[in-house]
Amino acid sequence: MAPRSKRSLDSSWRFFMTKTETDTPIQITYSVHCQGYDWGPANHKIVIDFGQVIDEQVDASFFEVLGEKEGVDWSTNMSKQIKGKIELKEAYLSDSTGKKQPVELPTTYVALALQVHPDAPLTSPFVFNPQLFLNQKRQTMYTITLKKPLHINGSSLNELVLTNQQFEKTVYEGTERFLQKEFLYEDAEFGEITLHYALFAPKTKGKHPLIILLHGAGEGGTDPEIALLGNKVVAWAEPEVQAMFGGAYLLVPQVPDMWMNDGSGGYTQDGTSKYTRSVSRLIDETVWTFEAIDPTRIYIGGGSNGGFMTINLLLRKPDFFAAAFPICQAYKTQWLDQRQLECPMEIPLWLIHGIHDQVVSFNEHSQSLYATLQAMNHPNLHLTALDAITDETGCYQDDAGAPYRYNDHWAWIPVYNGEIANETQSLFHWLANQKR
Repeated sequence: MAPRSKRSLDSSWRFFMTKTETDTPIQITYSVHCQGYDWGPANHKIVIDFGQVIDEQVDASFFEVLGEKEGVDWSTNMSKQIKGKIELKEAYLSDSTGKKQPVELPTTYVALALQVHPDAPLTSPFVFNPQLFLNQKRQTMYTITLKKPLHINGSSLNELVLTNQQFEKTVYEGTERFLQKEFLYEDAEFGEITLHYALFAPKTKGKHPLIILLHGAGEGGTDPEIALLGNKVVAWAEPEVQAMFGGAYLLVPQVPDMWMNDGSGGYTQDGTSKYTRSVSRLIDETVWTFEAIDPTRIYIGGGSNGGFMTINLLLRKPDFFAAAFPICQAYKTQWLDQRQLECPMEIPLWLIHGIHDQVVSFNEHSQSLYATLQAMNHPNLHLTALDAITDETGCYQDDAGAPYRYNDHWAWIPVYNGEIANETQSLFHWLANQKR
């Protein structure tokens, strides 16, 4: 039988069904797979389920992918539509998760590996809302076109266009390891506060440390997956990181807006926060609930707004934490009186900050705090001052071929990649050795 023309195909084929030469209907769908990168999350794979066994090997020449999504016009802070072609690194037969399938095993799946980049909005599942100053999920609408015939189940599939109507789901890789819940707290001053949070529990027996990871201003809201992927928090659950701590609980609280909200809805001017008591109680109840948490090994850190709340909680609970690692922290030293400065004196502290940070001044925050505590003879105090924050993977370069340079505020990137160290030890190993 000759291949069918586009005109003779079932009229609904573009939306949910197509036909092969044998006139056998095929339900074809696709899923998008997203993972955390240094700059945030990116859709790195599209997995197509053809519904019937694929009879041949495929490569990138079989497919074309176009994308369209809502973005931001930064000149006006208004939304705009972004459209374009997305380059494919490769295409291959896979299993349902997008993992390459051995040639000898039959499969109905093809994975399209997408080119991702820090500056590529069409592979990002987030869009930044400048009015709310929050990242929000906005999935790209993909159009996937078959560019040449594909042999499946003994027949030839000659034409195929998949659109958003065949989209099944987005898989946010790594987040499935975390329990996601909400926590209700009745605050004496601010009334009912709801925090969302994610929790990772190690599977090995025995006592384990607890690491509390506090997000930045852009990762607030009511969806912990944004906090988990916005700063690649999922990396802390990877086996190699977990091994350094002998297995560690991870608590990732998410505030509805920002940690630095003093109750007015705006940024604090004196170091107070609407959320100090509620997140403190969430931490307490986590420790009380999980008996395997070692109360002498509770560590806390976070970036920017999260670094602010790290300092805030050290002041509130000076006898609670075994160590802290504030990153580009936004708590001004001038807000601290002498009594408060005594609070972190017995807490091992490692500060990390970009020297050229244009968002949170290095000199007014981390450098100033370090110098003050150093003058007070803090016994276990460290500062890593970053001259630049660049891509260390070798995958991303600027126009001159130099390693891609990230925003100087993004000091959490080398922290979460395990790249921070002094002359004697890494931050992770130092952290794992602290005990109250």
